Amino acid sequence: MRKLRLAAIIMMASLTAFVGCTKDNKENEKTYTLEYELSNEGRIIDPLTGEEIVKSLSSCFHFDISYVNSNGDTVKENDVTLPWQKSFTIKRPFHAWFSGSAYFNESELGGTVNFGQPYSLRISGDGVAINHKNTDVFSMSKENFLDHFAGTDRMNFSCEHSFE
Repeated sequence: MRKLRLAAIIMMASLTAFVGCTKDNKENEKTYTLEYELSNEGRIIDPLTGEEIVKSLSSCFHFDISYVNSNGDTVKENDVTLPWQKSFTIKRPFHAWFSGSAYFNESELGGTVNFGQPYSLRISGDGVAINHKNTDVFSMSKENFLDHFAGTDRMNFSCEHSFE
């Protein structure tokens, strides 16, 4: 009788462990879409009218981008053309990130400079909708840009998300 009870307990414990593992494996088999994007235009809200204004970046800006691909490898791309976008199929868990740096030739700056980092990191699929987005593009005089933006951390951006 004791042997029968022991066998039943061992069997139930084994089945419980097996069922638990099966659920975890199915969750890890689901795939999702990861998208990184850097746009050449952004949107701001006019503080006087409350209207949304679309602004394009000045064409003098160039970007170097780093990101993690679906294999978890870091990839660097220099002097990317905007708009720039990468899309990958990923599985949980995944740590998505990308970053960028802007640079320019001062001789290419116009009298008015439109600058910003309109970027987004999106993960979607199976009911998931994660969206980190920055759409700010500011207009300023060449002098204000050179005094307050050029050569500062404002020329850089980064975005990341741990997808568990």
